[in-house]
Amino acid sequence: MGAAGSPVARTLRAALTSSIALGYLGLVFALLVWAAVVSAAPSPDASFAGIWPVLATAPLSLFALLLPLPDHPGWLVVSVALCGLVNAVAVGWCHRTLGRRREDR
Repeated sequence: MGAAGSPVARTLRAALTSSIALGYLGLVFALLVWAAVVSAAPSPDASFAGIWPVLATAPLSLFALLLPLPDHPGWLVVSVALCGLVNAVAVGWCHRTLGRRREDR
């Protein structure tokens, strides 16, 4: 059995093709881009722009902040993006599972 046919791969594919999960990933991506653009411009509130992507990917990103990562902004972007991906899989799985239960009634 190949990797594409494994139950884990099928579950991930089904979870990430959910419209709600894709919308959530789009929101996380938009917040990351917005935070990068706002932080690049000289303004007094630019340092707080990075908190919004972290809050959007909570609670997993709050635990990721506790990891000993190198002091570089790129690591924060990567960790928030990975947390967003894991959260999107969870959201898509919940949407798929709860939608299936509703159809069974």
